[in-house]
Amino acid sequence: MEPQNQIAVFIDFENIAAAAEDDHRELELGKLFDFLKNRGRVTIKRAYGDWRRYSRYRSELLENAVNLVQLYSYGMAHKNGADIRLCIEAIETVFTHSNVQTFAIVSGDSDYSSLINKLREYGKYTVGIGLRRSTSEILVKSVDEFAFYEALVGSLDLSQEFDVSEAHAVLLRALRAFEQQGEIPVFAGKL
Repeated sequence: MEPQNQIAVFIDFENIAAAAEDDHRELELGKLFDFLKNRGRVTIKRAYGDWRRYSRYRSELLENAVNLVQLYSYGMAHKNGADIRLCIEAIETVFTHSNVQTFAIVSGDSDYSSLINKLREYGKYTVGIGLRRSTSEILVKSVDEFAFYEALVGSLDLSQEFDVSEAHAVLLRALRAFEQQGEIPVFAGKL
């Protein structure tokens, strides 16, 4: 049996949930995990947040076997708590789980671009997932592959005009991602 791509997913839950609340939407986490499962075997799943605040998501996360990392909020010190803990654990995973080749970061925060650059230096494939309105362009350009959460759940607003050069660049990045995974040629429906 051919070894399957192993994936570690790290969710800055406070970032993604706050962005969803700003867009007046509930998170549909099952579709996010379905997206990742199509890329390989998700072996590490961690979500960082103050679960007292986001208790309504706990059961869905637990049903998807996500390890909930509790971060306690107090004063201004909590602002980067998830960022720092997530980065430490992602780098730790590089050294303790050499079988993990793909790292998915669920956030729109540009602060993760340094982590992503380091993961790529170690030869890891990087995937980013975030909400369109709150995702930094720096983060999108840092990862090997980026997916907007709205596209995963089928609620992406396509009514805005597309910049053809931007669409071309996105298409090339997608083709390179499939090529890296050894999935060439790519059927248009999958692309």
